[in-house]
Amino acid sequence: MKVREVRGRSARNTATRSRSPVAQPAPVTRSRGKSRTRKVHTMKVRDLMCEDVRTCMPHESLSLAAQQMWDGDCGTLPVIDEERRVVGMITDRDICMALFLNGQTASAIAVRDVMSSKVHHCRPEDDIDHPLEIMRKQRVRRLPVVDQEGVLCAVLSINDLILAAGDSTQTDAQQVSCSALLETLKAVCEHTGAEVPVS
Repeated sequence: MKVREVRGRSARNTATRSRSPVAQPAPVTRSRGKSRTRKVHTMKVRDLMCEDVRTCMPHESLSLAAQQMWDGDCGTLPVIDEERRVVGMITDRDICMALFLNGQTASAIAVRDVMSSKVHHCRPEDDIDHPLEIMRKQRVRRLPVVDQEGVLCAVLSINDLILAAGDSTQTDAQQVSCSALLETLKAVCEHTGAEVPVS
C-alpha cells in the first residue's frame, strides 16, 4: 500500500511539472528584401535650374547679345563656343558700360571684347548649398550649369533660389535655407565702391 502511495505522488509530481509554463522561442522575423528606410532627398541643382537658356557666341555683336537678353527676359548670357562649352559670361551692365566707355554702337563691338572669361559654374548633381556658396563668394546672381565635359545644359539664378525658399511642401532637407540665401543676397548686393572713369 505504501509503495502505491509513493508511486501516486510521483505520478502527481510529474503531471504538475508537465503543466508548468514552457518558454516559447522568440518569433522569427522574416526579411522582405531591401530595407524600407526612406531615403531623404536633398535638393539638387537639377531641381531648380532652368534649361531654357539664351546664349551668345564670342564673335557676335553686343547688339545680338542685347536682343537675346530682351527676348529671354534675362540680364546675363553664357558665351559658348561651337561645341556649347562655356567660355565666358556677359551681362546687360557689361554692354551698357562698353557703350558708354567706347563711344561706339552695339553692333560695332564684339562680345569677346566685353565678356568676362572667368566663369564660375555648377553641375546638376551638386547640392543646392554649393551654388549658393559660389554666388556668395564671387558675388554673382547667375551660374551656368555644365556637365562633366563643360557643355552648357542650364542656368541657375538667385531668383530660382528665392522662389524655392521656405517652400512648405518640402522637407527640411529639401528646402533652400532662408538664412543662407539672405547672406548670399547681402554679399551680391554689397557695393564695391569701384569708380567709373569719366572722359
